[in-house]
Amino acid sequence: MGSALDVLFADGIASSEKLRETVAQAVSDAMASLPRAIAAELRKNE
Repeated sequence: MGSALDVLFADGIASSEKLRETVAQAVSDAMASLPRAIAAELRKNE
């Protein structure tokens, strides 16, 4: 999971360590909420 972010930061697109942490946290939060979102959609379509 970290490899894509590492490539971005190695290329200097986002050099700020704080930004890196923020992006990593946002991705982590999104991945954590994804199963709930999918489950909610499936229930809605029943």
